[in-house]
Order: sequence, then C-alpha cells, then structure tokens
Amino acid sequence: HLTVTKAMRNFLKSDLNIQNENCSVLYDCPPSIFRLRTLTEQHQVMAKHHDNIMQALKNANITEWPELTSLAGGDASKATFLTEPMAGRPGRYQPRTQRPALIVSSTSWTPDEDMGILIDALQLVDKQIQETKSS
Repeated sequence: HLTVTKAMRNFLKSDLNIQNENCSVLYDCPPSIFRLRTLTEQHQVMAKHHDNIMQALKNANITEWPELTSLAGGDASKATFLTEPMAGRPGRYQPRTQRPALIVSSTSWTPDEDMGILIDALQLVDKQIQETKSS
C-alpha cells in the first residue's frame, strides 16, 4: 500500500487495520527541477512564446490588453507579456507593470477535475482587484 501522507497511512492503520510495514508513504511533491524561474528565464520563455500567446489572445477575442500587441514578438530585448528590460541595465529584467496574472495548474481539464472551482475563485479575485482599483 502507498499513501501520499503520514495522515493517510495512520488512517489506514487505525481504521482499516493495515500495519505500517505493509504501508509506505510516497510524498506527492515535485522533483527539484520544478522551481521558481529567475526573471531572466521568465523573460526568455515569454519572448520565445510571445507570438503564440498573442495569437491565443486574439483567437479568444481578449482585448483587455491592447498594449500587448507591441511587445517582444520573439525579440528578447523588448518587453514581454510579463517582463520588461531594466532601463540602463542591458540583459536585466523586471516584472512588467500592469502585467496580467499567469496561473499554472498541475491538474488537467478533464471531466473528473472540477476546474470550475478554480475559475470561480479567479473571477472573485479579479472582482476584488477591480474594486480595490476603483476605490
């Protein structure tokens, strides 16, 4: 038997009478290659995928960020969706002001995953941000 937490192993032992020697914990965590990327790495990835991102926004009729059309286009020396070069510091980048949020989910868009919960939460957060901006 494998569990992803000690709590589950303890539950199996106490409620289902499964002994510890027959049950191991295999922690559900990402390997070390998954880490927060540096601003330079973020900038390089976003510059590389800029044209695809812009096409996806266009296809989805998303027009909230018209300034994005003038961004990198694969040119890493210009601003991207999330980052921009630091003035007077060639090769250094900073988060772009007024950048949109980028959410990455570890789950898939399948019927057994209720992504509606995530979407509802994002809409609530967006509403709170808009209300904060207007007050």
